[in-house]
Amino acid sequence: MKKYILLFFFYCGISSLIGQQYHTESNHCFFYENKGQIVDQHHNQNSAVRYLFTSGGLNVQIRNDGFSYDVYEKKKKYRDLPTNKPIETGVYTKKRPDYDVEYQFHRVDIDFVNANKNS
Repeated sequence: MKKYILLFFFYCGISSLIGQQYHTESNHCFFYENKGQIVDQHHNQNSAVRYLFTSGGLNVQIRNDGFSYDVYEKKKKYRDLPTNKPIETGVYTKKRPDYDVEYQFHRVDIDFVNANKNS
């Protein structure tokens, strides 16, 4: 069990180093405590997640009985017929891009057998 936990943290460390070259928001990597801000794919509050780590292309969720991680890729899908209709933001008008953004996710859930639920 300890070997798997060490392997997990080693993988997170390597992934964050590799992912930092694609991450433009910040060079800092943190696990954020879930204080009700984390939601599932249906936009319902996800209280099973205790901590969340995000980096360019990688998300890690820590739960009481295991962890989950997903890697994702952001792709531009160009439209056949570009639209010239601008986007109104209230302050200024900007040109609408000729593509839509599509995310492709791959997720793995790890559950610890006989885990202490109060850890």
